[in-house]
Amino acid sequence: MKLSKKFMIVCAVSLLALGGCGKDEKDEAPKEKIKIVENSVYETPKKPTEEMKKVYNQLSKALDGSDEAKKAELAGVNFAYQFFTLSNKSGNEDVGGLTFIPEASREEFKQFAVSYYYGNYKTVVNQYGKDSLPYVKKHSVTKVEATQLIYNDQTYDGYYVKLKLTYKSGELKEKQLKTTMTLQVIPDENGVWRVIAAE
Repeated sequence: MKLSKKFMIVCAVSLLALGGCGKDEKDEAPKEKIKIVENSVYETPKKPTEEMKKVYNQLSKALDGSDEAKKAELAGVNFAYQFFTLSNKSGNEDVGGLTFIPEASREEFKQFAVSYYYGNYKTVVNQYGKDSLPYVKKHSVTKVEATQLIYNDQTYDGYYVKLKLTYKSGELKEKQLKTTMTLQVIPDENGVWRVIAAE
């Protein structure tokens, strides 16, 4: 299986510039730790942020229900948090969100991510320090739209999931990061929702 070129492009342009930018706001004090609720469908995120735990727990709860649109939405949301957050990663090969990519495409996607978006990991750490790595703090879902999507020459009943991401303040400003996106999400052969493209 091949991932959409649009998906590859979003990774390449996600971290557009690395010009110096000062911190302009203070982040809130940490709140009570959230306990992660595992599920049997998606791997739990490695070293999750509190925000990742929250959206992952929402996904775990949704998986017990029958609202497929909500499952697709939360699969997309979790992918965005896990992929675009680098602050909890150990290096440029520690790619997040792979559990939400179709299994047959994961290795290809990982290699592309390491070459482009995750390739910026060392540059950011060397120039600004690890505390300046991108950290997704919150999101808003602007639209979830049922649609037919073509993937690997097959047509699926899937969803467009439109998101807006907000990052923790740091040396990189949000205009340098990927803050808006439309994810294409389809069910695999087992009915598990997977992200196949992003714009």
